[in-house]
Amino acid sequence: MKKIPSERTSLVLKIMTSTKASNLITSYIDDEENFMVKARKLLEIKNMTGFSERQLAVILKSSKTEINRMLMLSKETALTEGIDQAVIKHRTDKYVMVRFQMIKDAKIKRALRGFIIEGRLREHRSFDYYVNLAKAK
Repeated sequence: MKKIPSERTSLVLKIMTSTKASNLITSYIDDEENFMVKARKLLEIKNMTGFSERQLAVILKSSKTEINRMLMLSKETALTEGIDQAVIKHRTDKYVMVRFQMIKDAKIKRALRGFIIEGRLREHRSFDYYVNLAKAK
């Protein structure tokens, strides 16, 4: 009886044909870097391979929600000048970025962006304090 390869095995075999994609995935899995660096690598892997979020979750043994969150953060910060480098430099918590992304008010978002770039807003627990500070301005 012929054994049918699992979905993960077939996806990994596809990736192995591309050395660059294989190297990126290995570095994504092995590195304990800042989440923003990992989010950028994940976006590059997705663009290079064309895999869906579900397929990436299977390959990386991660949840689809986590993959989705990382891709959203990498796309959002790519559009926001200076914030991606500040997040890496100041080791900002990823949940600060998740909550930052949900802010709709442009004035508050602009003020929070400044706090993040300056390195003042790094921890999730101080997020509400800085939102109130931004509202008071």
